[in-house]
Amino acid sequence: MDEFYYSNPWYAEVGGIEITEFNMLESEFLMNLINFELYVNEETFEKFARMTKRFYLEKIKKISPQPC
Repeated sequence: MDEFYYSNPWYAEVGGIEITEFNMLESEFLMNLINFELYVNEETFEKFARMTKRFYLEKIKKISPQPC
């Protein structure tokens, strides 16, 4: 049985970005941030999880309506 996976276009749509931007971010992540080392230790995983959370929290603040 094959493992179930989502495609890049699906992730881009869910993330609210164009597929070209998603692909660029994926390449940046693989080449420059983790150097294609797909196994990461817990400390590195936590670091990127915090960075991702901060990024999306800031994005939400920018698009959320501000109280009058």
